[in-house]
Amino acid sequence: MIGVANDGADQMRAVARQLKAFGDKGMSREFTKAMAKAVEPLKADLSASALETLPRRGGLAARVAATKFRVSRSAATGRVRLVGRSRELRELKGLDNPGWVRHPVFQKGGQSRRDVPWAQQKVHPGWFTKPTEAFRPQARAAMLQAAAEMAAKVEHAAKVEHASRGGSA
Repeated sequence: MIGVANDGADQMRAVARQLKAFGDKGMSREFTKAMAKAVEPLKADLSASALETLPRRGGLAARVAATKFRVSRSAATGRVRLVGRSRELRELKGLDNPGWVRHPVFQKGGQSRRDVPWAQQKVHPGWFTKPTEAFRPQARAAMLQAAAEMAAKVEHAAKVEHASRGGSA
């Protein structure tokens, strides 16, 4: 039997290993969907945090808030990640931890785009980490619930399979 305690990561990996050993891809897919669903509400929190924390002038907050986040999930490791992609912003991480953004200053007259100087501007750090840390307990609870439910399904399916082969349950 797979037990799911409050720690989280070890239990998620244990369920992932059990699913892999059992070999039911449908159950693995169901497990990763449940994990992804657990972190889905965080996307809206991140957009709101970007609008609230980052500079509005110049449109930085709006551009970061418009970033499309997708949930990357792995049934093999029981891991979920949020991946943000933005056409205009190459490095979203640099806006959060160091609290700096690098941007070009305005072009003057006949100056080519390549010759425009760049400036480094300090921004309030934490637009990403603060809502993520606040959301962590809720996501962990939902993921542990999904892991416990999936562990019970795997255990039940293994018993049924064992019984169908003529073994005793």
